[in-house]
Parts: sequence; C-alpha cells; structure tokens
Amino acid sequence: MRRIHFNRHTLFSTVLNVTGLTLALSVFMILMVQVMYDWRYDRCYPGYENVYRLEYTAHEDMNAYSVNWSRPMITMMKDVLPQAEAIGTYVYDKGAAAAMREAGSDKSGVSLKFADCDYGLLKVFPFEFTEGDTALFRAPRMALISERGAAKLFGKESPVGKEVEFSSSTIVRYRPTRFTIAGVYRDFPENSSMDREILVNLGNTSLNNTGEWAYYCYVRTSDRDGLQSVLDTYAYGMSGGNEKAGFRLTPLHDAYYNHNTQPDNIAKGNRSTTITLFSVALLILIIAAINFVNFSMASVPFRIKGLNTRRVVGATRGSLIWSQLGTTLALVLTAFVLSAGVMSIAATTGIASYISGSLRVQDNPAVLLIGLGAATVTALTAGIFPARYSTSFNPAMVLKGSFSLSARGRNLRSVLVGVQYLISFVLIICALFITLQVKYMKGFDMGYEREHIVEFSISNDYSFSRETLRESSSRTPPSPTSHSPATPLPRRRKCPGAGRTTMSRWRSSACR
Repeated sequence: MRRIHFNRHTLFSTVLNVTGLTLALSVFMILMVQVMYDWRYDRCYPGYENVYRLEYTAHEDMNAYSVNWSRPMITMMKDVLPQAEAIGTYVYDKGAAAAMREAGSDKSGVSLKFADCDYGLLKVFPFEFTEGDTALFRAPRMALISERGAAKLFGKESPVGKEVEFSSSTIVRYRPTRFTIAGVYRDFPENSSMDREILVNLGNTSLNNTGEWAYYCYVRTSDRDGLQSVLDTYAYGMSGGNEKAGFRLTPLHDAYYNHNTQPDNIAKGNRSTTITLFSVALLILIIAAINFVNFSMASVPFRIKGLNTRRVVGATRGSLIWSQLGTTLALVLTAFVLSAGVMSIAATTGIASYISGSLRVQDNPAVLLIGLGAATVTALTAGIFPARYSTSFNPAMVLKGSFSLSARGRNLRSVLVGVQYLISFVLIICALFITLQVKYMKGFDMGYEREHIVEFSISNDYSFSRETLRESSSRTPPSPTSHSPATPLPRRRKCPGAGRTTMSRWRSSACR
C-alpha cells in the first residue's frame, strides 16, 4: 500500500480533521447505544413478537390501563383463553435486586436481580436451559438462575441442586428464605423484561387470595387478533355491557413506551426522546462530514500541483481519485478506531450513568457496525468531491502558475460552513432550552420544603408497628450518618383503595 505523505501545510489540518471526526464518531456511537437500547427493548430475543402483557381498563380513568392482577384472576383467565399457547404469572420490578449467598454461608453475598414467577412463564419466554431439570421448578421453594447469576454466586461450580438464600432479612415475604436451584438458563439481554439473574417459584403464594393484586400476566400467542376477540366478548359480559371496559394484549416493546398504565414497575422509555437522540446523533455526524469536506477543500491548493504532476508523468485521473479516496478512508478509519477507544474510556466514567445500556465495546457489536458504516459513508461522501475537484483541471494550466479555488469551489465552502453553523446553533439553542427547563423543574415551588422530607425503605417487619416507629422517630433526631441502604421491595397492591378497576364489583365481593 502506498504510504500516506503529509506536508507542512496539511499536517496540522489533518490532525484537526481526525480529532474532530473522532469526537463526532464517539458522541454518535454513545448516543446510538441508548437509541439501540430503546429501539430493541424486548425485541432482542427469538419469538418476541408472540409475547404480550395482559392489561385491563382502569376504573378511575377509562383511557388508562392497569397491569396488576390477583392470582385467582389469572387462573380464571387461563380458563377464558384456552387458545393461548401459554400464560404465565410474573412479579417483576426492573430495579429489584438483593444480596444472595449459598445457604449456610456467613458471606455477605452478591447482588442479584431477582423476580418471582410460576412455571407457566417458562413457556411464555424463550428460555434456553444449559443445566438442570425444569420440571423440578414446578415445586415451591425452587429457583432458576441465569448463567451470569451462577457465575457471580458459584464461579465455575455447577449451581444445580445447591441451596441459596437472601443475605438480608428485609426480604421478608420469603418464608423460609432458602431455595434450591433447579436449573441454569442462558442470559437474556439487559434491555428486556426477562433480565433477571434468579427466578423464584411462586408456589402457592396468594393462589387463592383475591385481595392481593401484585402480579403481572404474560401471554404467548401467535393469533393476537383471535385472542383479542375472545377478550372483548368476555369483557363485555363481565362489565355488564360497558363498552369502554375491556382487556388488551400489549406487545412488550410497546409496553416499554406506554405510559397510560397504573402502576407499572417495568422499565419505561420515551419514543420522542429516542427519536431526538437519533436525530442529534445524525446531525453531529453531518457536522463532522461537512467539517471534513471543508478541511479537504482547504488543502486542495497545496496538493493540486503534486497531483497534476503525476498526471503529466502518466497517472490517470481515476487512479488519482481512488488514491485520494483511499487516503480519506484511512484517516476516517483511524478516527473510528480512536472513537471506539474513547467509548471504552467513557464506560469507566460518570458518562455511563446517563446511558441505560453498557458502553463497553464488546457489548455493542451492532453499534460498532453502525459506527463503521457511518464512518465509511462519511469517508466516501466527504472525500469524493475534493478528489474529483482537485483532478478536474488541465494539468498544463495548473503547473504554469499559482492556483486558488474557483468561484464555484468558494461558494460551496461558504454554503457548507453556513449549514455547519446553522446546525451547531440549533443544537446549542436546544441545549440551552433543556438547561432552562431542568433548572425550572428543580426550582419549582412545590408548596413545601423539599429539603426537610426524606424517603426511605424499611422492612415489612416495621410496617406492622407504624405507631411505634413514628413515636421512636419523633423522640430521636434523625442522624444522616447512621442510616444504611435498604433493599428495595417490589410494590404490592392490595384490594382496598387505589387500584380498583373495571372488575371492581368482582374484586369488592372477593375482598369482603
């Protein structure tokens, strides 16, 4: 391969060009990590298109839906929907994690993301097991663990048949607290509703309790329209002819973006934010491409004599164009490699906390391919015009005297610089507006002193002694240095009060 030569006129501009493109590609790929996380949420495993969450219209707002079910109600829905390929029960909270350890160990344990489910859920999601016997999971006090969770807890040892337990007594809904590992399944992606590292069998918990509405109902079907028709007929009869009441089967990806469900513990995204981030990433790439073209055009007067001298001694115009495109591609690929390094560094900084997905290069092959494709397209589009332009003149005319850009070339550069500034100013103005909005929200008068209000979690043991806890808190001033982080508890919804639905008549009679 011919070596790339730089003279004193183009070396500095080349360094600036590569630096600018590196930063642009870095920002582009970091934003694309979040965009891909959102766009592929619950669409990144086989058969995702046949998995739905069953929801029903809320009593308080007929335009909203509720997702919390009681186990007796889910059992009844299994009878109503025999056409469904599978129906599973799930207690899921995206942020739920707790320290777990091997039973009998005195270690503090490792943090694992956990959830409760029944055996039916194994048929709803496409689990792939590597060890164990899933039939054992039908029994209470059994658990399944992911490959990632098994590696955290047991290293290279097989976890099948071993007992595990929660390290903290704050997870009090599990009595006893020990579970036997029945099998190991392959990890699901982080951007999915099955990102748990350990699943505990629900057993008979609340199986006949019509007052405990804390469960999600997931359905697998390849005939959504047929199943929806059955649900509509059933809802019409159950609600006494109320046409507004009903059920819906929501694809999991749509559930990620839906905000008209109450309450909802799954992860939530915003479609407008995703589109905005993608647009910003593209605009930054466009600015970088324009900047690349401008630098290339600015260096034409310094390179044109050398290029046309080579034409005089026999080089064809086509070979010179391809030679320049090759040089441009080498520079862009250098910038791409450097941007991948910048993304790896960003993964170890606070920037990673603003991105839902992992910023590690090895975790983002799709983003790297997109970045490589964007870099290649940028090299070709930004390099073709300067390459063709610098070889479009008569060699004899160029070699006779000095050369400067033509009026057409200068006009093109002016237009490109104008577009570059326009996009930059638009992004800056948008950023300023966002800053003002965030400042407004942080400083908005809520009608009370927010600095004097503290929210914290306590174990369920204390929830039965509220008066004692209140009296103790009023006697003892709170100490900011004496607290310890509490384990988050999945939200539970009881029958009385909020959360009443279109099945309120059935629920009310069941709760008496």
